[in-house]
Amino acid sequence: ADSESDSPAIEVWKSATCECCGNWVKHLEANGFAVQVIAADAGTLSYLKQQAGITDKLAACHTAKIDGYVIEGPVPETNMFEAPSCLMGMFGLDRKTAMEVTYAW
Repeated sequence: ADSESDSPAIEVWKSATCECCGNWVKHLEANGFAVQVIAADAGTLSYLKQQAGITDKLAACHTAKIDGYVIEGPVPETNMFEAPSCLMGMFGLDRKTAMEVTYAW
């Protein structure tokens, strides 16, 4: 993207003390994302995950929101949109349904 306004916007909710989260934010920024970081306490993060339908089994140290979808944990930016293409090709799903299947799993 040529400017920050053209960059995909992503909101990252993370623990203020987690090094993994900070490194993932740097990775996203290096790959053209406009990142809004929200440092939150454990209770707030737990509530956010619960509201997004993320079970304890799938919970990671940070949660991101992009284009109405939730991404849990340090997913490489190159993989954030790969799976829907595969699902669309293999199963004929539209992009919205493919995204829901991918990130609900």
